[in-house]
Amino acid sequence: MEHADGGLGELLDRAIEYTELKDVDRSGWVLRGVEDAESVADHSWGTAQLCLLFASHALVDPDLARLDPHRAVSMALVHDLAEVRVGDIPRRAATDTTDVVDKARKESAAIMHLTATDAADEDAPTAVSLHLVHDLWREYEEAASPSARFVRDMNLIDMCLQALIYERDRRYDGEDRQEEFPDYPRMDEFFETSRARFSTDLGRHLHRMVEYRYRTVVRSNQENRMV
Repeated sequence: MEHADGGLGELLDRAIEYTELKDVDRSGWVLRGVEDAESVADHSWGTAQLCLLFASHALVDPDLARLDPHRAVSMALVHDLAEVRVGDIPRRAATDTTDVVDKARKESAAIMHLTATDAADEDAPTAVSLHLVHDLWREYEEAASPSARFVRDMNLIDMCLQALIYERDRRYDGEDRQEEFPDYPRMDEFFETSRARFSTDLGRHLHRMVEYRYRTVVRSNQENRMV
């Protein structure tokens, strides 16, 4: 049986904690010295928006023919939810495999706590809601479906789009904090770390398009500084 309030109180408590994702900074941008950098929640919304916009294009790809656009958008909204507990751990070009495994372990433990329910009845609305969040997160992490693979690619595209926007708007000093990015000038590392991680033709094509625009902006900014 659920609580007298129908489990709404428990869900409201979870909603309050989930909302704290708005205050978790995307650490890669912080390392790069971006002014007023986006939060993880901002990124989750951006990924969801891309899923909505590009789902129709994805469906013409034979590998994504079984894509569920609505599930993809929902998955995008919760794909980084564990970072409420563990923070945003950036994926760097030199990231060790051990670090990746440790990150996955920490996030898996966090999502178990974030979606655990007090409801004794597994069919109760509260339990159903929290299980849905958990299942969406797990599906994304395991790339267990065409929808998950699509979302994972849109996650990377959102990061690259954000790098393009920060470069275009000059939201950081490209010469500052270069010690954090010794092998990559400006926002280049964000494109390099994502390049080999795409699993769909659509993702790879969008990556090339965004990177071309990024390179164009970099050249334009450099020329303007020389004038």
